[in-house]
Amino acid sequence: MNAVGRVIARGEAGPDEEVRPPGGGQQNRILPFYVVRQLPSPLPGILIAAVFGATIAVVSAGINALATAALMDFGGNLGESPRSESFRFPLARGLTVLFGLMTTGLALGIGRLGRSSRSP
Repeated sequence: MNAVGRVIARGEAGPDEEVRPPGGGQQNRILPFYVVRQLPSPLPGILIAAVFGATIAVVSAGINALATAALMDFGGNLGESPRSESFRFPLARGLTVLFGLMTTGLALGIGRLGRSSRSP
């Protein structure tokens, strides 16, 4: 996204101008600034929704893959009886919730670490 923002900003700026968002912001904020300030009315909302949707899809797929791998690796001794299938589905769902909570907790913890390292 940073590269896309730089290309867009380079097109807006002159050949010798430094590419920075207004207010002296960071380089990684060029694309969001351009999306919010320069695109016509319905496009910013559609683009932001598409980015959030893609992010949610990737995170969901990753969490489901973790749950499936854990179930197949550690739950392999359940056999192939019909009862085992009725047991695996709730177990897989529970593992998905567990990995989702772990991922959320990890993200919040890393967010706090980033904030605490910047404070004086």
